[in-house]
Amino acid sequence: MSHNEKFNTTKNNTTKLKKGYIKLYKEDKKSFYNFLKYDQFLPIYLAHYIFIIILLIINSNNNPIISFYDSIILHINQTGTHKIFHKGGFSEPELSGTTNILPDEVIINDINKPEISNIYYFNETNNKIELKWNSFSKTKISALFYECSNITFIDFSNFDPSKITDMTYLFTKCKSLTSINFDNFKTNSVERIYCMFRNCSSLISLNLTSFNTSNVIYMGYMFEGCSLLSSLDLSSFQTEKVQSIRYMFNDCTSLTSLNLSNFNTPSLSNSSGTFNNCKNLTFLDISNLNTKNVNNIGFMFYNCSSLKSLNISNFDLSKIINMEYMFSGCSNLAYIDMKNVKIKENIKLENIFYNSLNNPIIFMDDENSFIKIIELFNCTIKENHTCENGCLLSNFENNCYETCSYYFYFNENINQYQCTKEKKCPDIYNKLDLNKNECVKSCSEINENRYEYNNVCYKECPKDFITSENYCIPNCTREKPFLSLETLECISKCRIDDY
Repeated sequence: MSHNEKFNTTKNNTTKLKKGYIKLYKEDKKSFYNFLKYDQFLPIYLAHYIFIIILLIINSNNNPIISFYDSIILHINQTGTHKIFHKGGFSEPELSGTTNILPDEVIINDINKPEISNIYYFNETNNKIELKWNSFSKTKISALFYECSNITFIDFSNFDPSKITDMTYLFTKCKSLTSINFDNFKTNSVERIYCMFRNCSSLISLNLTSFNTSNVIYMGYMFEGCSLLSSLDLSSFQTEKVQSIRYMFNDCTSLTSLNLSNFNTPSLSNSSGTFNNCKNLTFLDISNLNTKNVNNIGFMFYNCSSLKSLNISNFDLSKIINMEYMFSGCSNLAYIDMKNVKIKENIKLENIFYNSLNNPIIFMDDENSFIKIIELFNCTIKENHTCENGCLLSNFENNCYETCSYYFYFNENINQYQCTKEKKCPDIYNKLDLNKNECVKSCSEINENRYEYNNVCYKECPKDFITSENYCIPNCTREKPFLSLETLECISKCRIDDY
């Protein structure tokens, strides 16, 4: 019998059904609506044993409005005792609360389970669980599935979350959860989604395109510990009201690419640890991240060891008080664009490049700002005017740095590397190795950049030059056929001094 045929039944052939309820499928809604509008007080019957309450309200046009059950379907494919929901109400910083969000019905393998408690446990094998509410009126579902460690799949397609404001800790520690159906999941009222997927260590994909985050304030720790997520599409996220993205992607160790170019965050105040330990992240676009009100970006890129370049030229750090360990552990980060960034005084810069790539190329407008940002507290000068931890000694002030603002050279008198005061090599070490920005005595000392021209060491001679021993010699043309040994330049005719 088709679903439409069910609606043509009369009282004569429904004697086995109980008065008051009927089972309604999604595809039945249209025909059921037509069936009802001719008899406003038609008795409604119960079909089988799964309840869906029908609420009939006659509006001014005499059209019935039907409100169906809110339901969530769960799949569990393991044996043993399982927790399938929690009373919720968690709040930061203490996990406590009293919000009662118990379902009206719990149906396991199509069998109604009447015994419902605040934390519902069961002991079955290969289960499908359906949680049903007559009409979900709560505004919080925080921690609903907290530590439900054996749920593998959750279907929210028949659940209306449009009035919910708090989804914090919703799936925290659901360590077996591999996927979630968020079709039709409208989140236009939600304000808090921090820790929502925290430590969902088996999640392999998430489709969040239905999410409306225009009213969200807190996103901190949202995906922390989602160690199997290799990609995330957050292009639908609206972040104008977001105040915190603290440790949002912490320990997302499988993420390789993340495009957050749509993140415009004028209300943001805390972005510390946002990408902490995203060790396989090779691409990151945060070109529109607004940091004008941010005060803490410490540990923001900590141990992003696969990042090779980073553009944060849009960052406004005028209110920043903490940048410690910001790039620490970024062992492959060779290029940082900070050309529009200004660093204020009295800012915490401890270990900002600790265990990162030596001598990263940093582009900034103000070279004094450059010196400020790389000045490290672990690079302290000793009593004998030398530096520890491989740091470099400034030759124009008694400070130690991890990276020089210009060039560096090995001072044999003190057996210590030193920084140059200007963009110029000192007299004794007057040859420049461009590869390392290091001043040396002779290009022949360098294995790779061993050819010299105009006091610069090259790996290969420039175009239109030829090699002669350890030198690059211009390849003179017919117009300028003579080589000046004084300047090593081609000239059109020799002077007396050149003979």
